[in-house]
Amino acid sequence: MDRKIATEIAALETLAISASLDRGDFATFEIEANRVLERQPTWMTIRLTDTLGKRRVVSLDHSHPGPLPASPDSDEAELAALTGKPTVSGLLRPSPEEREPAVMLRVPVERDGEIRYTLSAVVRAIAFGQLLREQPLPQGWVASIIDQNRLIVGRTTIEDEFVGTPVTPSLAAEMERGTGGTFFAGSKEGERRYSAFLASPQTRWAVVVGAPAVMVEAPMRRTQNVVLGGGVLALLIAAALTATMIASIVRRQGAERRLLHLEADRTAARRLADVAANFPGIIYRRVLHPDGHVSYPYLSDGIATVCGVFPTADTKTACALDDVALHLLPEDGERWRDTLLRSADTLEPFVIEGRIDTSEGLRWVRSMAHTGRLEDGSVVWDGVVLDVTDLKAAQARLAASLAEKETLLREIHHRVKNNLQVIWSLIQLEAMQVSDPHGRERLEVIGQRISVLGRLHEQLYTSSDFDRIDVGLHLERLAASLRELHIHAGSVVLDIDARHLFCDLDTAIPLGLIANELIGNSLKHGFPDGKAGGRVCVRLHRVGDAVELIVADNGVGGFAVQEGEPPAVPGLGMRLIQALVGQLHAAIRFDPAEPEGGTRAVVTLAGNRFMNAKQGH
Repeated sequence: MDRKIATEIAALETLAISASLDRGDFATFEIEANRVLERQPTWMTIRLTDTLGKRRVVSLDHSHPGPLPASPDSDEAELAALTGKPTVSGLLRPSPEEREPAVMLRVPVERDGEIRYTLSAVVRAIAFGQLLREQPLPQGWVASIIDQNRLIVGRTTIEDEFVGTPVTPSLAAEMERGTGGTFFAGSKEGERRYSAFLASPQTRWAVVVGAPAVMVEAPMRRTQNVVLGGGVLALLIAAALTATMIASIVRRQGAERRLLHLEADRTAARRLADVAANFPGIIYRRVLHPDGHVSYPYLSDGIATVCGVFPTADTKTACALDDVALHLLPEDGERWRDTLLRSADTLEPFVIEGRIDTSEGLRWVRSMAHTGRLEDGSVVWDGVVLDVTDLKAAQARLAASLAEKETLLREIHHRVKNNLQVIWSLIQLEAMQVSDPHGRERLEVIGQRISVLGRLHEQLYTSSDFDRIDVGLHLERLAASLRELHIHAGSVVLDIDARHLFCDLDTAIPLGLIANELIGNSLKHGFPDGKAGGRVCVRLHRVGDAVELIVADNGVGGFAVQEGEPPAVPGLGMRLIQALVGQLHAAIRFDPAEPEGGTRAVVTLAGNRFMNAKQGH
């Protein structure tokens, strides 16, 4: 009995968590409720009312003759609303002009922790009487289902006559006492029966089993054992029904847990639907089947915001990505379709952009999707299509701003280089007016140092990169310029092996000045009077995690050094070198250039200050 009631309530609760009620779409809910009513042959009506059961929102009625029986339990709807639990009415007793007796089930409809409606179904009482007819009872025995109001809901014999009527006073008295066990009570047919009953703690309905008294009293006079046997048999039957009800309670609890999980799944689905409804674009799943046709198991309505294409109402096979491609400019549409085909072959992510010509101008759209393959060989794309027109406009503004800043920066470097060139020219003019050779030499040295800075700025404004200096190229040009400056060193061979390593301006300027001093010292002091066979070697390369700049010559040496030590009495150039080395957090050592003699200087810098030609910033 309890299992039957739990099954009917579970069907009603499943209808109560319909997603159409979340949206307030009562027309769709009425269609769903009508389908449930058609599948439940013993259900007479389905009604959706307010929480107190007074105002009807949806009302469906099977075509049974006569009006519905009235419920005597006027408080059940309010009870369901207050407790949040299903309720089962007593038997709805029909009057002579009304149709067959029935039972009303009610479940509360809860959303977001609040009970919004009450959903009810009227079930024909014959559905419960059928349970009794399925139980094997000895001949002459009678079983009945009694509701909480002591009305007969179902009976194994003469059901049409007695269903809906009260139980006999003797049986009612025993049930009120609730003592249990076995007892003699009068039957509806006026006979005395040896009976036992068991009540359900959940519905307060009861099952009563009775055996004819004559079957018990005659053997009773012969032996007390027979009497006890009859009572034990009745108790065993009642116990069997009790076990059935207990099992049904366990199943009901399992059904309630499943309903909770189902409600959680539906809540997640509703949240996803809300996200999809408010998403500024398309969310889709596209499936390319092995036979070549394309379907869209999921497609949000956001396609209208992208290109004005609406999916069909009866199917989700509207060609979302394909329709977007049709609205693109021809060159973009062809590239879009080619990328989609390549993605199907390689299963690489589908990422593409294109332009749509609308009445408001060109719109940019971007599709991004993960690509995979299903077990049946179908290729599936899960992704989104976004309108990125605003993003493209922002990128264009950033690009224009960056180009403008690059132009200004190029102009700044150009002007700095020109200003340094003017200063260098003024120094050269001033040097021409100085008659003292030593003074004129000092001015030329200063001019050369300024020239080093000018070349660095010149390389920047003539390059496509403003934050990277090609140190190898700078050393080549610097060495050639210094050899031209020292006329007596015209026969000296420059051996340059400078890798194309790049660094920023903060590293390039002190490193260039260090190289200027070292190369200039070798050319000036290493080869007096143009010594034949002179060679100056310049090396720039990586050594492990460091970068080394080596300047070596085979000359007579501008100063005497001990291995690894700087000159004992350094001049201004050497003091400048040491200051610049400290600025770079580098190290410098001087070694005799064996076996040819001369001087060898090695400057060691941290390798992370440099990058190779193909490395990024």
